[in-house]
Amino acid sequence: MASRCSMQFEQRADVLQGSDTAEGLGLAEAHPDLDVVFLDLNIPDQNGMDVIPVFAKRCPQLPVSVLKADCSGGLSLASLGNQEVGLP
Repeated sequence: MASRCSMQFEQRADVLQGSDTAEGLGLAEAHPDLDVVFLDLNIPDQNGMDVIPVFAKRCPQLPVSVLKADCSGGLSLASLGNQEVGLP
């Protein structure tokens, strides 16, 4: 199912990818027409949890969805605002 979702997503969206916090924020600010940011909590240069309020302050109109995948096989999702989802 995940691969099917990925294929559908790739066909309908342009994906911009930043390699670190500064690049991600720069892309978000340079493209005010973005629909959502997917933020990896394991971002290489700092704790992803610390980046969430930075996005909220600098790009308040842009929803940020947080993803975290680790070696334990767990996946967690959270969204700024009123919706939070966790997947074991």
